[in-house]
Amino acid sequence: LFRSFYVGEAGIDGCDTPERARLLTEAMRRAFVDGAAGYILWAYDDATPLDRCGFDFGPRSPILVAIARMQGLSP
Repeated sequence: LFRSFYVGEAGIDGCDTPERARLLTEAMRRAFVDGAAGYILWAYDDATPLDRCGFDFGPRSPILVAIARMQGLSP
């Protein structure tokens, strides 16, 4: 189609664990392979503790390590 597209509300509900970070990394990688130019995780909150379950993630989250590893993957 050669048109822009937007995928909203991307995320994985669950506890803030390395496994959740791995699942999000795989979702981001698939999106980039399929032509996405970016990926936004919506629920970052400085006050979210590491052991929180839900969509939120905070400054000590394994998700931030996964995001750092993804830098440079998008076109």
